[in-house]
Parts: sequence; C-alpha cells; structure tokens
Amino acid sequence: MFVRSVRHYIGAFLVELGGIDALTFSGGIGENSAEVRSAICAGLAAFGITLDPDRNRALPGDGRISTTDSRAAIYVVPAEEERIVARAVAAVIRSPESTAGRLA
Repeated sequence: MFVRSVRHYIGAFLVELGGIDALTFSGGIGENSAEVRSAICAGLAAFGITLDPDRNRALPGDGRISTTDSRAAIYVVPAEEERIVARAVAAVIRSPESTAGRLA
C-alpha cells in the first residue's frame, strides 16, 4: 500500500507539473530501502524516470541513483531531522520572548 500510495502521488504531480526534473527520496525508508525505491520507480521510464539498479543498491556519494540517460534525476538525500530540530530549538532559546533564553 505504501509503494502504491507514493506512485499515485508521483503520477498526480507529474500531471500537475507537466513532468519533473528530479525525484528525491529521503527519510528513513527513502534513505535506507533500495527495494522500496526500486518498487516505486518500476515502470516510470515512460515518464523519463529511470532508476539505475546498481547505483540504487550501492548508493553513491553524490546520491544520484538514476541512469545517465534518465530525463529526471533521481537522488537519495539525507533528511538530517536532528539538525532541523536543533536549529529550531536554538532559535526559540535566542528569541527575546523566550523564558528559556533568560534562564540560560
């Protein structure tokens, strides 16, 4: 159901946007499951989305897992949720309205 849902939304956005330049995978499943990425991209070559199975499994340093002739680039992008949360907390602490900033 998860793969089907993601494919549904990719298709919807392809229609809304008239195509895509890049498809990115991120977060726990997107970063860590070559099988799920492969299942999501299966059959999308007609839309210019072609996954390279070897790059998908090896996950190269640049994160690009599409074939060289794919019209849309496919990337795996680290989410770095911890960094986002840390920045938000730091902003709240620095805020003049924050009691945390006065207590520090």
